Amino acid sequence: MAFLWLHKLNEQLPWLETVGTSASRLGRALVITSLLVTGGVIGMRHLGLIEAAELAAYDRLLQQQPADDADDRLLVVGVTENDLQTLQEWPLSDRTIAQALEKLTQHQPQVIALDIFRDFPYEPGTSELQTQVQQNSNVLVICKTSAANDPGTPPPPWAAAEQVTFADLVVDSGGILRRSLLMAGIYEPDTPFPPASSMQ
Repeated sequence: MAFLWLHKLNEQLPWLETVGTSASRLGRALVITSLLVTGGVIGMRHLGLIEAAELAAYDRLLQQQPADDADDRLLVVGVTENDLQTLQEWPLSDRTIAQALEKLTQHQPQVIALDIFRDFPYEPGTSELQTQVQQNSNVLVICKTSAANDPGTPPPPWAAAEQVTFADLVVDSGGILRRSLLMAGIYEPDTPFPPASSMQ
């Protein structure tokens, strides 16, 4: 019954068949165009041809976000040129760093990250620095992991493995830092320092 009704409708309105054929052709054209565009974009992304545009859009999006307020739970202790002139030493001796750690630990911080390489001693005061680090499990020291073309920088030889973190950075094209490593291993199996985590 329904088929008979549609047949009569087509006889009375012949332009419906033309519209249906045109719609079918348009649909096929849209599907083919969509597949070609999608395939082209995927191919260009795979080849890295649109990475610069994507990163520029990402950077612009981040710049438009409101700036976060500084976290008052964090304290950054830096070394300025005035400090170096006052102390008359560079690099900082192990004793100077040990004294700074001693003052910081008096405030019972949750963690202290020492962002200064100490792969070999800077006397005087190496034993004092070693004591400060070993007696305070919340003190972290850094290393730089090794790679095929970089031997890396080991942590102090007396540092416990659970107190070692790494200072490696992933710098994108243009010298922009967008990412951070969570874990890092070592390139050579006999490298004298352990894998580390930045989540400590």
